[in-house]
Parts: sequence; structure tokens; C-alpha cells
Amino acid sequence: MPAPTIDIGLSHRYGLTRLALLICLTIVATPLSAFDFAPSIETSVVYTDNLNLAEPDDEIDEFVFLIEPNLQLTHETQRVSVDVDYTFSYLYYEDIGEDSIFHDGSAALGLELIDDVFSIDSIAVIEQQVTEPEGVLFFSNVPIIDNRTDSVRLETTPRLTQPLFGGLLDISYTAGTVDYDTPDIQDLDLYQTIETSFASAPRDKGLTWGVAHEYLRYEYERPPVSKYQQAVLIVNYDFVEADDFQLFGELGAESDVFQLGDDDLEEAIWEVGIRQRTANTRWEVGLGDRSFGTTKRAFFERRVLGTLIGLSYTEEPRVQEILFRDRGANEELGLPNSPQTIDRPGQNVRFVRERAEASITRETDRNRIVLLGFWDERENVADAEDPDLATLNADEEVGATLTWDHEFGVRTSGTAQVGWADRDFSSGNEDTVLRFYLEGRYSLGQKTRLKAWFSRTKQYGTDARQPLYTEHQVGLTVVRDFL
Repeated sequence: MPAPTIDIGLSHRYGLTRLALLICLTIVATPLSAFDFAPSIETSVVYTDNLNLAEPDDEIDEFVFLIEPNLQLTHETQRVSVDVDYTFSYLYYEDIGEDSIFHDGSAALGLELIDDVFSIDSIAVIEQQVTEPEGVLFFSNVPIIDNRTDSVRLETTPRLTQPLFGGLLDISYTAGTVDYDTPDIQDLDLYQTIETSFASAPRDKGLTWGVAHEYLRYEYERPPVSKYQQAVLIVNYDFVEADDFQLFGELGAESDVFQLGDDDLEEAIWEVGIRQRTANTRWEVGLGDRSFGTTKRAFFERRVLGTLIGLSYTEEPRVQEILFRDRGANEELGLPNSPQTIDRPGQNVRFVRERAEASITRETDRNRIVLLGFWDERENVADAEDPDLATLNADEEVGATLTWDHEFGVRTSGTAQVGWADRDFSSGNEDTVLRFYLEGRYSLGQKTRLKAWFSRTKQYGTDARQPLYTEHQVGLTVVRDFL
């Protein structure tokens, strides 16, 4: 089946600058009185005993002064929603007499052009990202290292939903770019997706069905163009009430995951499974087959007396620059996000991402404790002549974090966190990352707060047990809200 053409004529990375202009014009055109403003500024002094995250005997200690103004503004009506969060960071290094500037922020614009029928959602994000996962990791912008770059993402998604023949038609188109502030990493000049689905009318009991189609296209700076297509028929059967106890199945076709430029629907796919949802418990398991082999997925969530238990396992083909969508899934479910330190940006490869997570979240009046374990493996399979070779070209990470938030009183609170991760790369590099973080917060009033913290980070090779670096940080911050 030939793939649809979905090029809307955007001029690669510069075409979506109109998105940023649209967000800015919407903000400017809206009366200031309609926005909720939350400006603040943080002033910090930080001491680090390893400014360059260097190996033993090469460390440099330094006092760093930070000024970080932040602006948050929101606006929401029936037709328009705006959400902006931006931080400008200025760092001055006292002993070496140098400075650095960083930008972190996001802007989201939602336009409901026709109620419950046609909408456009747009986002713009700037943040820092590791360039080479095998290199030294950073957990703040204080260290001066080469293994860091700015990434800028622009994305817009028009969406049409329309009742049809008793069911619901849902069509969305997404176009975006990802730019990196370093010539060593490929920009994603243009990514485009079309997602179309039709679901039959919902029923409290019995058979429901739907069809879905997805087409993805990623154009990096260098060829080939990465393409993917999938079309499936979805069947659900509810035994008692809608979503209470349900059998489900999918049958369809997809393009060959192992071939980047192939978007023909030539590989059969299927999946069967069962799911159940009650007031306190949700679970789902599925088993199927796709072009890259047998697939399994599972999800479990249960709330019991202030405790949330979550378990999940997924297998999906991905490119790096689409993972930001996956990261929002846990937040929507109320589950913690796990660290992801094996990202490899700007690589025009497709990989099968296998990921397992287990978490326990316990909340009381004054405490919140989160225990999280995770395993992440990425088998780089694109254009592999032999799919079995994919496992030899895999990056893997396994680890755990424990976080404790405690309110000591009306004005005082604190956080303690410990984390561990073992990482194994296809290049042959292996390392372990250990981190401890302790933070105390004290409110001086309605608009002024103090924050003090201590952290210890160690990254070392697992074979020779030789440290890559160890860093200790101590900091004190004054936060001032203006409204």
C-alpha cells in the first residue's frame, strides 16, 4: 500500500518559526489583565569541589553565583489557553572569572476553534541535554563540561474530532522540529505524523470495534528519511460493564521496522489481551507479533490506603526524538518518572525500546515516599540485515531511586533522594552512577523562601572500578516571589 504524502511545505527547521511567532502574537494580543502572572527570582551561591567533573587529581573547586529570574504566566478561556514557564540562568564563576548563560522554558498554546470538533495545540520547549550518554553526566548546569547542548523543539498539532454514524472520527496531524546547539548532532529538520481513528458507539456490554492508522516521517539533516506506517482493526468485548472486564484484540499490518525508508504495509501484526478497571485497580496484559518479533506488554496500578503501586512493561519501535511523548505518560497516570540517561540525540536510527518500571508511592499528612525501579534497553535495529544482530547493538540501563519528602512544620520541609544506575552501551563502555541529594526549605513569609542543599555524585567504570569523577555540591538559595 503506498504511503500518503504529508509534506505541508514547511522549510525544514525554519518553517516552524511561525509557531513561535503564533505563540508570541497570541500572548501580545491578549490583555495583560487576562493573564495570571507568577514572576520570581532565585539567587544562589554554590560550592563545588569538581567544577569540570574531572577524574581524580584533576579536580578544580569553585564558588559559583547564580541569578535565575523565572516567569510563569497562564491564561485560559473557552477558546484559548496559554501556559508559559521560562527561566533565565546567569552563572558567574568567582575564581576563574568566567560566566555562563542557560535558557530553560516551555510555552504551550491551545486553540479551540470549533467546540469539541477542531482544535490546534502548539508547544515550544528549550532545555539542556546530554550529547553523548557514555560521557560524564550532569545533574545541574553548575559544572563546566562539553557533554551538554541546548535543544529547541517546536511542534503544532491540528486535531479534528467528529461524531459519525454513531461513532467518533478522530484525525490529527503533527509537524515539528528539534534543533541542537552543536554541529556534532544532527537536527531533526522536520517530523510529521498523521493519526486517524474511528471507534464505534460505546456500549455498556458486548462488542465494540474501531480502526486506526498511523504514519510517521522523520527528516534529519542527513539521509535516509525515516518512515513508518501502521493500520489495524481493533475489537473489544465487555463482559459486564464498559471498561470493567474486557477482552481486546488487534489485527493489521505495518511497515518493516528494520528498514528506515520502507513505509509499505507489508508485515502482518496482531495482538490479543485482557484488561480490567475498578475503582482502585487497573491492569492490562497483551501478547502479539510484529515485524521485529513477539511482543509483550503489561500494566498494573492499584491504590490502597494512600499507597499507589505501579508496574509496567512495554516494547515499541522508536526514534530518540519521539521519546518526549513517552515521558508524559507516567505523569498522566500519577506515576513517577524514571531517569533516562542513555538518550542519544540526533541519531537517525530506529530502535526497539523495551522498558520495565516498578514503583511504590506512599503519602501521609507530612510524608511522601517514592521507591522506583527501572530497566531500559534499546536495540538499534534499523537497516539490520539480520534482526538477531540487533541485541549486539543495544544500550541498556537498570537502576532505582528512593525519594522522601517531609514537612517538618508550617514553614519547614525537606527532601532526601538516593539513586543508582548501571549502564551498558553497545560501544563496549560500562559505568555506574551513584547520587545522593539532600535539600531543606524554609519559608520566611508569603513571598520569600530559603533553600539549602547538599549533593554527592559519583560515576565510575564497572570493570576497572576506576572513578570517572566524584563531585560534591553545597548550595544556598534565596527565592523571592513578586506577586
